[in-house]
Amino acid sequence: MKKSWISGSNLVHILHKPEQPWPKIDPQGWVLERSYNQRSLEVSLAEFKQAREESLHWLAELTEPDWEAAFDLP
Repeated sequence: MKKSWISGSNLVHILHKPEQPWPKIDPQGWVLERSYNQRSLEVSLAEFKQAREESLHWLAELTEPDWEAAFDLP
């Protein structure tokens, strides 16, 4: 099962898990691991649009988020 874009977003981390360390990322590794260059453009675009709709829905449901919240990156 694919991880939801929202559950892994930086905004979720800042708003709901500010006490936890920032998750490590590996963008260069993801290129190979996720085979970005072998994906269908149409499928990737459809997945992006779906993730965007999910994130807009999630944002609309937030009640009184702390938009002043911040996280200092190491």
